[in-house]
Amino acid sequence: DGVGGVCEVRWGWHDMELREEAALIERTVIDPCHVLYRALIRPPASSPSKAMHTPPNRSHPPSSPSSSSPPTSSSSALTRPAPLFFQVLCDRRPMHEVAWTNSPIHPALLQSSRMLLLSDNQYGAQVLRHIVHDTRHLMPDLVVLAGDVVDRGSDVRQWDMYFWKPLEPLMSPYSAPIAIARGNHDGEHALSHAYTDFIDPRDYWAISQGGVRMLFLNSNAHPTAMPDQTEWLRTELQSPESKAADFRVVVVHTPPFTELWDPDENYDGDEFVRKHWVGVFEEHGVDVVVSGHTHAYLRGERNGVVYAIIGGAGGMLEGRERVADWDMFEAVEWRHHWVEVEWSACRFEWTARDLDHNTIDAFELSSPHPRCSPAA
Repeated sequence: DGVGGVCEVRWGWHDMELREEAALIERTVIDPCHVLYRALIRPPASSPSKAMHTPPNRSHPPSSPSSSSPPTSSSSALTRPAPLFFQVLCDRRPMHEVAWTNSPIHPALLQSSRMLLLSDNQYGAQVLRHIVHDTRHLMPDLVVLAGDVVDRGSDVRQWDMYFWKPLEPLMSPYSAPIAIARGNHDGEHALSHAYTDFIDPRDYWAISQGGVRMLFLNSNAHPTAMPDQTEWLRTELQSPESKAADFRVVVVHTPPFTELWDPDENYDGDEFVRKHWVGVFEEHGVDVVVSGHTHAYLRGERNGVVYAIIGGAGGMLEGRERVADWDMFEAVEWRHHWVEVEWSACRFEWTARDLDHNTIDAFELSSPHPRCSPAA
């Protein structure tokens, strides 16, 4: 580590305004070789520059790695506000500076947004590295991990080998923020909380990414804590932020419905999620529920809610024997995969791709929000 004294981070919309905002950096020693640094970054008090920044063209890869065709440009014009500038100081000495061009500090300013969705990489670091390498060109504004990012959350070596190292190319130089819904393999160990907790140390939280309100739930929570989480879910879905969003997306590791699992374990989805949260999703207009846990790709619709299982980022794939028939899944694929989501102009576009860049599933949603109606 080698850094002592008092450290702080300063930020602002322009390099000359770095003194505008400042926050102390908390330093938590996890073990003799690992230190966690954390600071709460709030929106700057001043307005950002009216000048907009358009990042380099984001493109899709060719349909096959062996193809010689150049990547094709994305159809979405993804324009960003001027970047935020950050400076880290320790004992008033500058240590690090960075410009964050896809900062979610003011998500309402985004005219469009791209997200990369993954789940259940676990011990499959080689597959995850493959996915990260092949998706860097997307320059996602947010990386969403739906849990089981390691195989054993109490082992600090796994957080290094299976999580941090494979994801480094996404975190630099574009500094894509990462949001995680913990899975059962991540567990509730202190390491898991250190590396995945939101700054507010609750197990459930929400953020806005452009016109998409993202709600993260914790299916690991102790049963005695579940009523509080359920009440928070109801309240959040009725909040001004959720009601103003074009789309509402819930991320929870264990799916309420699945058709693929070990037939000896009598599992067809998380019973608690099914009994206590599915009704809330339907009542309050959730558009998409994203889960992992099952190591395959499944997508279907039930009572107006799309349920997608994206557990293909590295863990061993499920067997092909069906353990249930929920009469809802339109797409079922036994392949490692990743998902790209684009939001713009009241539209939500979902594309799932395998490791050879083939599209294995895709769908689009149009927002029912009144401002998205043709008469608006």
